[in-house]
Amino acid sequence: MAVKSNVVAGDGKSITSLIERYPDKLFAAPAIIVLGLVMIFPVVYTLYMSMQTWEFSAQTPPQFAGLSNYVRMFTAENRFWPAVGRTFLFTGLAVGVETVLGVAIALIFNREFAGKGLIRTIFLFPMVATPVAVALVWTTMLDPNLGIMNYALRSLGLPPAPWVSAPTWALPTLALVDVWEWTPFISLITLAGLSSLAPEPYEAARIDGATPRQMLLYITL
Repeated sequence: MAVKSNVVAGDGKSITSLIERYPDKLFAAPAIIVLGLVMIFPVVYTLYMSMQTWEFSAQTPPQFAGLSNYVRMFTAENRFWPAVGRTFLFTGLAVGVETVLGVAIALIFNREFAGKGLIRTIFLFPMVATPVAVALVWTTMLDPNLGIMNYALRSLGLPPAPWVSAPTWALPTLALVDVWEWTPFISLITLAGLSSLAPEPYEAARIDGATPRQMLLYITL
C-alpha cells in the first residue's frame, strides 16, 4: 500500500509540474481541440461531398465520382474562372478598405476623448450582429422601391441606384455591406495591438526629435 501511495503521489507531482511548466498550452488545449474539430469536420465533409454525384432533391444516395467533378469544374464549367476572379476582386476590395479604415479608427480610439467608451461600444455593434440579421436589414435598406438608401438619394436630388439588381453595382454594394460589418473587427484587433505598445520607444523618439508622422510610421505601424 505504501508503494502504491508513493506512485500516486509521484504521478500527482508530475502532473502538477507539467501544468506549472506549460499552463498556457494545457488550459487552452480543450478549447483549441473543440474549435479544431468544429473547423476541420466541415472541411473534410465538404471535400468528401465534392467527390460525389448527388442531386439535392434526388431520392437516391450520393454516388462516388472521384475527381470528375473537379475536372469538369476546371475544364468545362464556364462560370468557374469568372467566379474566381470576382471572388479575388471582392476580397481585395473589401479587405483593403476594412484594413485601412480599421487601422485609422483604432488609432483614433487609442487616444483619450470624451465619450470614448460609449462611441467604441456603438461602433462594435455591427460585428456582434448575426449575419442573417445583417442580411435582412441591408436587403430592406437596399430595396429599389422602399429602401432607405434610395430614399436618401432622392432626398438629395440624386437618381436612385440599382444597388444589387445591376451587375456593375452588385459587387461594390456587397463589399460596402462587408466593410460595414467587419471593419470593427479589424479595429478591435488593431486596438489590442496598440494598447500593448510600450511607451519607452515613443519617449526616446520625442527626445531624438521625431515628428508625430515619423513615430506613426516607424514605431506604431
